[in-house]
Amino acid sequence: MRRPRLALWWLPLWASIGVGVTSKGGFEGRATMYGLTKPIGGSCSVRKAPAGVQEDMFVAMNRQQYANSASCSRCLSIKGPKGTAMAYAADFCYECGQNNLDLNPIVWEKVIGGDPRIEAISWEFVACPDDSVKFCLKEGSNDRWLALQVANSRDGVQKLTINGMKTQIIGVTSFYQLSSGEPVDMNKLEVQIESISGKKSTHTVGS
Repeated sequence: MRRPRLALWWLPLWASIGVGVTSKGGFEGRATMYGLTKPIGGSCSVRKAPAGVQEDMFVAMNRQQYANSASCSRCLSIKGPKGTAMAYAADFCYECGQNNLDLNPIVWEKVIGGDPRIEAISWEFVACPDDSVKFCLKEGSNDRWLALQVANSRDGVQKLTINGMKTQIIGVTSFYQLSSGEPVDMNKLEVQIESISGKKSTHTVGS
């Protein structure tokens, strides 16, 4: 299998969090609207949208389902009074209650429409159009300090190790950083991901 290439952008997960689940495995909640239109400005600090999803089609998630950044870049199918649309998680809504989402203007127009207000929605985590695991390398990464972001995250990311070493999340973003006393081989990083549901997958990533 061809090894993914690390660049300042991509390199090639799902589960439900299990709270407020409907009989079909989705969630019933409320939607509000907020003004962010660039995902890099959101709490996840997303560098690129999941492949196959429009970059500006993102939402802010409530605290419980944001899950300490674990849900960043997960794709969602959202249904409202106007229609159904696919979006992805790129931000954290501090004020939103469990199962509620804050939609940016582009998602709002497709799902709700009209002036900002509170509207009932149903939504669920779904596979992204391209559900192969991809990575983004943070600017400034080098052989002694690096940070990786998982994109197209279907299962959510609970834990990530690089070359068997633990990483730490940078703040509320979805970047997992490794500060190594010894230089690492940037041409061959062994990355293991543990999803929210406990599934583990291993990937070899090289520059």
